[in-house]
Amino acid sequence: ILTPIIKEFNGTLHKEIGDGLLFTFPTVTDAVKCGIKIQEETKANDDLNLRIGIHEGEITLKDGDALGDDVNVASRIEAFSPSGGIAISSKVQQNISSLPEFETSYVGKPELKGVAQKVEVYCITSHGLPETDVSKVSAKLEKEKKWSFTKKILLSLTGIFLMVTGAIFWFIYPLIAISMGIDKTYDASIAILYMENMSPEEKSYFADGLTEELINRLSRIDNLKVIPRTDVAVFKKKSLSLNEIANTLNVNYIVEGSVRIDNEKLRVNANLIDIIQGKAVWSNTYSNKLEDFFGIQDEIANNIVNKLSEKLSITKTDLEATKRKSTENLEAYNLIMQAYKHINNPIYTEVKLAEIITPLAFKAIKLDSTYADAYAIASFAKINNWLSVSPTDSAMLEQESTDLNEANWLIKTALQYDEDNLLALGLKTILPMVSDPPDSKASLLFIVRSMFVDAKIFLQRYPNQIISKYVYAMTQYQIKDLQNDTETNDKESLDLLLEIFNKLKANDFVLKHPTEGMILPKLFFDIAFTYYDIEGDMDKSADFINENKQYFCGDNTYDCLNAELINRILYINYEAYEYEEALELINMIILQSEEELANVG
Repeated sequence: ILTPIIKEFNGTLHKEIGDGLLFTFPTVTDAVKCGIKIQEETKANDDLNLRIGIHEGEITLKDGDALGDDVNVASRIEAFSPSGGIAISSKVQQNISSLPEFETSYVGKPELKGVAQKVEVYCITSHGLPETDVSKVSAKLEKEKKWSFTKKILLSLTGIFLMVTGAIFWFIYPLIAISMGIDKTYDASIAILYMENMSPEEKSYFADGLTEELINRLSRIDNLKVIPRTDVAVFKKKSLSLNEIANTLNVNYIVEGSVRIDNEKLRVNANLIDIIQGKAVWSNTYSNKLEDFFGIQDEIANNIVNKLSEKLSITKTDLEATKRKSTENLEAYNLIMQAYKHINNPIYTEVKLAEIITPLAFKAIKLDSTYADAYAIASFAKINNWLSVSPTDSAMLEQESTDLNEANWLIKTALQYDEDNLLALGLKTILPMVSDPPDSKASLLFIVRSMFVDAKIFLQRYPNQIISKYVYAMTQYQIKDLQNDTETNDKESLDLLLEIFNKLKANDFVLKHPTEGMILPKLFFDIAFTYYDIEGDMDKSADFINENKQYFCGDNTYDCLNAELINRILYINYEAYEYEEALELINMIILQSEEELANVG
């Protein structure tokens, strides 16, 4: 039956593949028409239930055989054809789309074994041919990804990171201009040095917490430049004079001091140094019970602000803003510090992390219903539930919608109590990317415009913060395919990501705000895959990962990482033909017991 049909359309039989046959044709149209006629001629024969796959590509002919990656594509997409039907690749669909005699229907993006290239599959629905039942082949298809750069990065370990969703943006991006230029003048500048911790290591977060609180409060004074945490952190391990630090940071004032906790007793020393005068213009020592910690924070912050107001014109609004406090409940504060400690531990997967920190955050909220950090952490947990999970049924879809709606409410509540909360502002910017895009283009237009406005405002508001730079860089990466000059856009994203990385590296990866710990593991992979987009292969990506191996866990191993993160590093090395490194990573994963893997999610 087949031989005369193949001959009619100038086809050539090359080989048998299992129970199938491989033919080549001089044109796409010949191949498609041949396939249609084969199905028409064999329809009446119950013993011939044929499925046909058609692809166009480069092949190598050797001894009458056809070889190459595109041969594998043709053999793989046949499985997505219904019995009696024809499945075609997107290349074939593009060739016949202008011919009115052919009608097609989109099937999906399959994960094709042994195929490196990205393939989309359609089926021919004209000429009485049956349409593919997607429900019967859904297990072989990539799950549709959300238009989230977060998911794009987190799912790269599966080998589908070339999947992009940027096409949905094309109609909106030209209407938006986002500038990276941040140029602001200040009346004075100040560096809050990290308070020396004179307590046991497990109590060190009190010293760091006091530093963070002072930075947060003084940052609310509009005409005072507060040196960012990452620039200050480098001096924590160096023995330099205050003048040397001031010259390096180019500041007028420095705040320094120490915190000691002994049992339930607290002793805090704090000094405000005027560099020009070369002396402390305010200093005090506090000896109280540990439960008075937040009162001491208030007093130190108020005294520093009052002293600065003698030289600076601080508005009444800014003065009031500096009095906003995070919490006065010590137990709630401890719970959130525990949550941040878990968040900054890369051993946990996203879902497991959400499971751990959710009860901590909500217990903190119960203790202090105005604690912005607690609401932000709770929102982060809700979002984490779905960063690497795609709903597979209606119940999961409903739960995802519930969680993300609650995350949105938690973000708004956090910002209601602290409009400067870094984590809440960052989550507010990226939350639309975690959700499924709306069907209406008008609605999508509104969401995308709002998202870019938020990203720009966030960066302008905090031009020196790691999280604001990171969110902007990844937003830029997400929309790269909308610009004609994709290479330039990739380069801009890479430059900003490398700026963040190099600043953290210069500080020996001493992380001085919890949001920096959230970003760091992802940062390695964001840079690696941006290198891939620019270079076109994984060589430079693998070089970057392997050259910076010592910084993942601080000991030149990957022992602190969960299996998902190790799998990403494995994938990068495998694609770069670094097989020895890849094999070592495979062994790291398979040597872990099921219990060990379950414990970290």
